Amino acid sequence: MKKPLPILLAAATATSFLLGPAAPAAKAIKPFFDEFQTVYVKPDSGDKKDKEFAAVVQKT
Repeated sequence: MKKPLPILLAAATATSFLLGPAAPAAKAIKPFFDEFQTVYVKPDSGDKKDKEFAAVVQKT
């Protein structure tokens, strides 16, 4: 009776591989992305981490 679990897992894995590429990439909605930048992105900060984060967000 232990055979159904591996078969179910194999079927779920195969389904995810087949349908995964068909799913659209996640994209931010413009107003939410603008608010995110306002709150979290600090390009004028003196902290190196803040500048690097701002650069990554700009590339996205």
